[in-house]
Amino acid sequence: MAKKDGVKALRQSREFIAYAERRGCEVVRGKGSHVKVRNPKGFAIIPDHTGDLATGTRRAVIKAFISMGIAVLAALAILTTFF
Repeated sequence: MAKKDGVKALRQSREFIAYAERRGCEVVRGKGSHVKVRNPKGFAIIPDHTGDLATGTRRAVIKAFISMGIAVLAALAILTTFF
């Protein structure tokens, strides 16, 4: 099976955090069960839970990544077809 790449393949919070770090974001802090990542264009709060994130939560994190410029706008099409 081919390996999925990009935002569409992300399911767990640690995958979202690693994705953001690979694209130049830094982990600012973790408080409780949430982690804040930022870059010069903005920040995103990512819940740090075990297992897969809920569909709406994943959608919100992807939208935050798009506004920060670390995910391409083509991810918007994924949001409507993938979930």
